[in-house]
Amino acid sequence: MREFVYGTQKQYDMLKDLLEEGNCEVYRCTLPSSFSRSSCRLGFEKCNTLYKVFIDKGITCNLPLAADHPLKTLLANGELAFVDYSDIKELMNSLKPYFNCV
Repeated sequence: MREFVYGTQKQYDMLKDLLEEGNCEVYRCTLPSSFSRSSCRLGFEKCNTLYKVFIDKGITCNLPLAADHPLKTLLANGELAFVDYSDIKELMNSLKPYFNCV
C-alpha cells in the first residue's frame, strides 16, 4: 500500500487509464507494522460508474483512525467503492502519516 500512498499523479493517471480500459489491476503491496500482515494484495477495478478498491480479507490494523475512516470499511469488507476516482488517491494520501514510521 506504501506504493500507492506515495504514488505520483502520473502513476495515478496511468492506473485510471488502465481501469477505464476495463482492466482489473492487482498489486502486491507493503503494509506498515501497525497492520496484522506485512504485505497484501491491493486491487482496483472500474465497475460501471464506480471505482472499486479491493484488499485481502482478514487484515487488521491498530491505527488510530476516525470511526468513519474509509480504511476501516475497506479492511472490514475487503472492498470499497467510490463514485469519483480522485477519492482513491485521497484515501491513500490520508495514510501518509502511518507510513512514515515503517
